[in-house]
Amino acid sequence: MASADCGVGKICKANACLPAPACNSDVQCKGTGGVCALADGVCVDCNVDADCGSGQACVLQGCVAAPPCSSSKECPKVCDTKAGKCVECNTSNDCANTHFCGVGKICRPRICKGPGCNGLQFFLCRADGSGYDLGASCDDGNPCTDNACDANSGCSSPANAAPCDDLNACTSKDTCANKVCSGAAVECNDFNPCTKDTCSAGWGCQNLATSDSCNDGNACTQIDVCSGGSCKGSNQLNCNDNNPCTTDSCDPKSGCKALPNTANCDDGDSCTEGEVCVNGVCKGKTSPCFAASCNAGLCSYAQICCTSNSECSDNDALCTTDACVNGKCVFTPTQAQGCCTPKFHEETFETSTAAGWTFQNSAGVGKGWQVWTSASVPFAGKGALYYGDPVTGTYELGGANSGIATFKTTLPAAKTLTLKMSIRMDTEAGNSYDNLIISKVVGGIKSTVWTKSDEVAGKYAVVTIDLSADAGKAIEIQLAFATGDAVANGTLGVHVDDFTITGSCP
Repeated sequence: MASADCGVGKICKANACLPAPACNSDVQCKGTGGVCALADGVCVDCNVDADCGSGQACVLQGCVAAPPCSSSKECPKVCDTKAGKCVECNTSNDCANTHFCGVGKICRPRICKGPGCNGLQFFLCRADGSGYDLGASCDDGNPCTDNACDANSGCSSPANAAPCDDLNACTSKDTCANKVCSGAAVECNDFNPCTKDTCSAGWGCQNLATSDSCNDGNACTQIDVCSGGSCKGSNQLNCNDNNPCTTDSCDPKSGCKALPNTANCDDGDSCTEGEVCVNGVCKGKTSPCFAASCNAGLCSYAQICCTSNSECSDNDALCTTDACVNGKCVFTPTQAQGCCTPKFHEETFETSTAAGWTFQNSAGVGKGWQVWTSASVPFAGKGALYYGDPVTGTYELGGANSGIATFKTTLPAAKTLTLKMSIRMDTEAGNSYDNLIISKVVGGIKSTVWTKSDEVAGKYAVVTIDLSADAGKAIEIQLAFATGDAVANGTLGVHVDDFTITGSCP
């Protein structure tokens, strides 16, 4: 009799079937001379053929004689034809429904009846219940689904609305919807016309500086260009309207402004006096026209208004020739013997040649001192001695500039000699820049006789210089002008007119 004859849970000892001791290790079965059937938790004779002696086989966990076989007819259960010996089972079909054919070809209790889950891993139960096979993973790797594993229904991945990251730097507030992660486009426009605004999925917003044209919002600049990410303007408007009766300025919002002023002015009409600016126009009162007269044997006359030569008699036919020129009486000395000529020299700069004058200019010919026969603001007539550029009407000559206008003559031997000229300075105020200095050179000695500090800006001022001490001597009169810098040279410059030297008769 063998344990195989006793049934499950019993073991054969001394030809008697006894309850098998409980165990969870082969060590606990040493006393019975068997091994532990871990699946059943009891001591048995054997689990595999190797647990039995030579010529025996493990059948129903009992060691029995294992005669060779070639057919299951020769065995209590079935024949392992390959091994040529009797075994309990060749397949699970040889076992009861609750068992499967396991190791050693012994029927063992089923491990599983259906599928199962371990976390998000789904497992399938083999058909014979001998164990599980790895099934699908329920983790689909999508952050926009909630993954679950259910032993009865398998994997499920319903959509969620969780925050997520679509790995696109050009979106923000990324959220799951319909199992897809997406976000709203970020705003890369920095509202700067001097940058090109783009977005890269890897880097996000980029605002690169351009060199495009732009508008700096300043009406006083004419050329606006982007530089370094900001709009910069240049080429300032020249708001000078060449009208002494307006105060010119530039408003960044509206541009050039020419506001009427009430300054003293010169309307260029010798028949008016007391001129004052009114509503942007120079207006004067008509002055009386005085006739010539003779006092103590000397002819005394003044320019008077006229319409014909007959109105210009100074009652001195010997010493003067009388004529009406452009509405003014002109008395030209005849230089006849016995005649006194109080006016030794007069230059009104009405023609392009001025006798006795030479010019030296740092900016070259035509830029600096010169005779301008159609001057913008002559004192009388149309011409004037001018420092600047007649083409632009400014003394902006390309950087700091300077020049000297020199008049050379020999003075008569008169008791008194007076130099007079009318000067208008449309330059920077003060003596730091745009200086005009008048000097005389006599006998090689140069001395200053007038400086800019004496002038009145923006209108003609009559300058009087006493030359009596130099009577009968060779003399140079020098008008030296220097900007001192290249800034704020966009106004009219310097006008000099009616340059005269008069003297008393001996």
